[in-house]
Amino acid sequence: MTIRELMHTNLVSILPHVSLDAAFELMREHGFHHFPVVNGKMALIGILSDRDILRGALSRRRAEWSELLVQDLFTRDPITVSPDDSPRHAATLMTQHRISCLPVCEDGRVIGIITQFDLLKVVANEGW
Repeated sequence: MTIRELMHTNLVSILPHVSLDAAFELMREHGFHHFPVVNGKMALIGILSDRDILRGALSRRRAEWSELLVQDLFTRDPITVSPDDSPRHAATLMTQHRISCLPVCEDGRVIGIITQFDLLKVVANEGW
């Protein structure tokens, strides 16, 4: 089994100059917890998580919150996996780096995302 078989490909990516309010609304609308952050050429430059948004909200006054952009809080240069990597490799990276998702990249472009929940389903259904 490879990441390609497990990854989500129905991605919603976001640009760094989008407001955090808009990013939060997109998360709520789609039920996602992570967004790949891309540049104008659609190349992956980072990841924005609901945790990033929460940290930003908790560390600033409400007046400042409304002025924040994705570029103020997203994680730059995220750890990624290849679609041909194994679920075990993804789980090892997530555990080592204490992260809950990994963008899946091929030829410099983000093509999917895999989450810790996706890996738990593998363990529950098939084991290692």
